[in-house]
Amino acid sequence: RPLCWYALLVDGRRERVRTALLRDFAKRKDALAVLPLRTSVLLPGMELPINVGRARSVRLAEWGADVVPLDIGVIAQRTSVAEDPMFSDLFGIGTVARVVKVVRLAQSGYSMVLHGMGRFRVRENGTERPFLRTRVERLVERAVEVADDPDAIRLRELGGKMLAASSSAAAKAKLERATSAGEVA
Repeated sequence: RPLCWYALLVDGRRERVRTALLRDFAKRKDALAVLPLRTSVLLPGMELPINVGRARSVRLAEWGADVVPLDIGVIAQRTSVAEDPMFSDLFGIGTVARVVKVVRLAQSGYSMVLHGMGRFRVRENGTERPFLRTRVERLVERAVEVADDPDAIRLRELGGKMLAASSSAAAKAKLERATSAGEVA
């Protein structure tokens, strides 16, 4: 196989990373590239548009733009003050997210649309260059039927009232088909 290189801007200089290695990494089920979220949380079943501007996150977005659709790990930071978070600055459980879309905003930033797919636990702190990558354990979600969950029942009722004021037939149909609390939220 010919050698292919992917150029990334690392600490103000261009760094070459073998494209084949990154593509192989993207296919692994026990490892994820990690995107730290400073003030947001992504839950399974949610879609979240975010703007990316920190150096490691930009490198992840650049890589992700070439590999879409791509599953990455999204983890909330423990505090929002860390400008360049390491694994010690992140919670140990995050959300597996499918990168739906990557759009270049300006010279130094991207916008990404993420869809929460499930949860994971960090098994070990991984590498930090060119972006955060780690080995993970994917967690199995426990299904809770809407009929058995009082919070889901209340959410469905409130959602129904909100949708009654809306004209979105697709949203109403989705709410009626919901079988778990996550789908109702």
